[in-house]
Amino acid sequence: MQKIKLISLAATLIASTIIGLFVWDKIYLSPDKYLFLFEAVETKNYHPQTDTLRFVFYILISLVPFYILASYFCKNKFFTIKEIINIKFKSKLKIIDKLDSFHLLFYFIIFGIFFDFLKINFDDFFNGFDIYHEGLRLTPSINFIFTGEFWSSSFVERGLFGNFYPVILWTIFENNSIGLSRLSSLILLLTNKLLLVLLAKQITTYLNFEKFEKLFYFLLLSLIFLSFVDYYDTSHFSTRYPLYILFFNTFFISINNSNKINISNIFLGIFSILSILWWLDVGIFINFLIFLILLFYFLRKDFAKVNSILIGVFFGWIAFLIISPQNELSEFISNTLSIFSSIEIINQLPYPSPLFGENGRATKTLIYFTLAGVLAIFFCFTKENKTSNQLKIFYIFLYIASLISFKYGLVRSDSLHIQMSTGLLLVVLSSLILFYFFIFLNYFKFNIILSKIKNINFLIIILIIFFQFNLYQLNKIKEFPDKISNLIYAEDEAFLFDSISGYNNLIKYYKEITYNDNCIQIFTDEIALPYLLKKKSCTKFNTMIIASPEKSQNEFIKELDINKPEIILYNSEMFDIGYVKNLNLVNDYIKNNYIYHSKLDYWTFYKFDAHKTNKRLKN
Repeated sequence: MQKIKLISLAATLIASTIIGLFVWDKIYLSPDKYLFLFEAVETKNYHPQTDTLRFVFYILISLVPFYILASYFCKNKFFTIKEIINIKFKSKLKIIDKLDSFHLLFYFIIFGIFFDFLKINFDDFFNGFDIYHEGLRLTPSINFIFTGEFWSSSFVERGLFGNFYPVILWTIFENNSIGLSRLSSLILLLTNKLLLVLLAKQITTYLNFEKFEKLFYFLLLSLIFLSFVDYYDTSHFSTRYPLYILFFNTFFISINNSNKINISNIFLGIFSILSILWWLDVGIFINFLIFLILLFYFLRKDFAKVNSILIGVFFGWIAFLIISPQNELSEFISNTLSIFSSIEIINQLPYPSPLFGENGRATKTLIYFTLAGVLAIFFCFTKENKTSNQLKIFYIFLYIASLISFKYGLVRSDSLHIQMSTGLLLVVLSSLILFYFFIFLNYFKFNIILSKIKNINFLIIILIIFFQFNLYQLNKIKEFPDKISNLIYAEDEAFLFDSISGYNNLIKYYKEITYNDNCIQIFTDEIALPYLLKKKSCTKFNTMIIASPEKSQNEFIKELDINKPEIILYNSEMFDIGYVKNLNLVNDYIKNNYIYHSKLDYWTFYKFDAHKTNKRLKN
């Protein structure tokens, strides 16, 4: 009978997953009239919410039949939805008394993470310069240095922190450099590693494993989590993730606290404003999760927790509204609403067909979501397993968060962005696979073997191998001060490769023709140019993609008309993503008020012509 149930569950899962993949291409939303305001957007006949709707249906089709059948087969061993909402939390677990060796292992891993950071070869970070993506933080930051303003000086496409985070180290070291910007990114990735290990510690603490079994699980889980963060490749956990991971560490504390007004729940509410100021998409995800958490606590009648979170939300936003200057606040609201209403349209890249497309990663990722969902269902809804009720609730929200954050991959659906949106999915999938792997090994008395080990020396040895604590690596650490100093104080030219791109020639020429100007204006996708010239941009529109809506183009034109930049970099044959072609209104304005100035290699410059402007106004 047990085999028949297992076969039925497996068959249902496979069939529902295949149906979900097949139905994907059948779901289609008609384009909204609003889309046609973006004349040059190639996907204007493709509604930006189509892939989101497809993903929701895929998850429901692939998992709901499985959950219904599993709960039917395991009636007395499975929580209902109502039971899981009202599940009782135990204040203490039997096996989490004072685990001195557990904390020792945790601190040793933290030490290893810092050791690993100190032995980075910082010379590698002189290679290559991404004039578009690095420009997204360099130019807004240099605008702030000159103006002391955020939203008034730049159109904030990512978020306050996302666009301006180099300013922090620039201010500390009193040096505006590409090296410090890259160091800022490395520190954020280091923070990802530290917070992921802290998350692994909290997860492990609430597993009902034997002492050394728990230590071994924590070690392996930490090493797996650390493998998701790479200083040289931000594929899974990028610089936008630290606040997200911190949010879940805070939420874990919230679950384990009693139903009283406390600091952790108030801090959870403060994430509402912090996340919006951090990265706009992360802000949307976290605020939606805060709403779900409030709903969960409300249904449980944990009203003190609800009040605590609402206090944090209220005072967080009030503090921001009071501190922000009136002009900055106005620009923040306008900027944020514009991004929320248009970014999915102008940045849309349709998700590849999971059955008939050529992108294997797109299909595998959907299947991974199903697999993670199945493991989460068993882990969270099974009444008798080696975990606490707190951890069950935590994993429900963690899996929901992985679904929500995949929105990033559903908007810009190339392989890289799909991969970058699966960080939380990998956390859920890897930790649950490892959990059930340990359960499987226990059938072979693995826990008994581990219980006979009296110290953690062999775990330390594994970590020494992983972090490579040897004399050669120690010598590399001795070089750390000099190498990081070279990175911090390197001239911009060290990051540009003149023989290939010619950007050093461009910078030299651009400085000459704008010597008397206090600002510069580009009409290309080479966003980093204002920074490289060490001048502010004449308008806040230094990123062409976000100026696509008609309202934004009119605002762009208004700023051009007020500031009247003498020289505009009009065209680039070197670097063209294609965003400029969206700006027909701005292009017409430039054509009507500017004339050809000069051309250097791949770049064409226009200059302001007052006679042409006056003639046009008279006509």
